[in-house]
Amino acid sequence: MDGYSLDAQKDKLRKYAEYQDMTIVSELSDEGFSGKNIKGRPEFTRMMEKIESGEDGVDFVLVFKLSRFGRRAADVLNSLQTMQDYGVNLICVEEGIDSSKDAGKLMISVLSAVAEIERENIRAQTMAGREQKANNFKREKVHDIEHAHILSGLLKCPCCGKSLYGNIAKAHSKDKYTRYYYYCKNTLGATGHKCIFRLNIEQTEMNRMVAAIISAMVKDKRFKDAIKAKIGTAVDTSE
Repeated sequence: MDGYSLDAQKDKLRKYAEYQDMTIVSELSDEGFSGKNIKGRPEFTRMMEKIESGEDGVDFVLVFKLSRFGRRAADVLNSLQTMQDYGVNLICVEEGIDSSKDAGKLMISVLSAVAEIERENIRAQTMAGREQKANNFKREKVHDIEHAHILSGLLKCPCCGKSLYGNIAKAHSKDKYTRYYYYCKNTLGATGHKCIFRLNIEQTEMNRMVAAIISAMVKDKRFKDAIKAKIGTAVDTSE
């Protein structure tokens, strides 16, 4: 629950609405249901039906975090577009995102895509970890939420071209330093492939380089045009 109980999340949303002088017309929560698919969430479905019918005359839907609204990028963006067709916007209180602003909708698009990529990578890492344990591996596959390997599976090995995956090396008694890195699993020969690339790439350094590339892309007109084509609205990427 993102570090907050359901009651704590509701309390924060109520305080935000009060601060913004908003009137709360209904509170809906799919407690006990997974957010990975909107089809299995009766209260989410009810919310969308209320919006489409104009039952409560709402202007905004408040959620604690974007992940509480939806976890699949397609679901998030399709539901958001439907809401906006009826003049309703989404506010993610904890992240300070407002879809009524161009930068807000762009951020929702990016965060949704990144979150889905990370989930798929975690699934792939889990399967790769099982495969490695069956063949070797002194290596230990651990997912640390504070050091998410969001580029795992996206980075490619410069030698064999296969995907690089995230892993950690636990702290030794000597330096007590836990290392988070990307590596080519084919160096282990677990899949029948052998690779001579032995370098473990530090996660923080790689994330920094990719962030710099994305920052440069945002300033490129071609990137803005591509995003506009995807979400169908003017985009201000200055923020």
